[in-house]
Amino acid sequence: GHDSPWGFRITVDEPETLGVDRLANLEGALSLEGAVLVVDAGTATKFDLLEGVNPRSFPGGAIAPGFEISYEAMLARAEKLKRVDLSKFSPVLGYNTDTAIRSGVLHGFAAQVDGMVARIFEERQLRPPLQVVATGGNAPFLQGRARFVTQFRPRLTQEGLRELARKI
Repeated sequence: GHDSPWGFRITVDEPETLGVDRLANLEGALSLEGAVLVVDAGTATKFDLLEGVNPRSFPGGAIAPGFEISYEAMLARAEKLKRVDLSKFSPVLGYNTDTAIRSGVLHGFAAQVDGMVARIFEERQLRPPLQVVATGGNAPFLQGRARFVTQFRPRLTQEGLRELARKI
């Protein structure tokens, strides 16, 4: 939980409400220098910032619906739209309904991530070098689409838990 020996200070209000996955991601990101924004693309898309230097701190983040939740909600409410294969290539500008759905879901997800990254960095007045690390089950959908993601670490949560276990 929040009271475990994390390698960073937690400066958010109500730290007891934080998900351990978010904290573990930040622990895993401690090996990176400078400001690090972790984008955990799972059921929810979580944006968590690690900033400062010795000690580093977690001032907060943001939580948005995951892209699968948004996709399922769209299909449930737009009865004429059908499920499409999201693993196929799609240009940004779809040339039929299938490619338009695929584009909106995948490029829209990447645009949401890029938009949130830009806003967080702007609000915190952070300057390069900035690291944006994507993790989580839906992170592969960001590859080649999200412009601000600097690296992909699919096992970041587990890396952070391993580092925490070494301290206990």
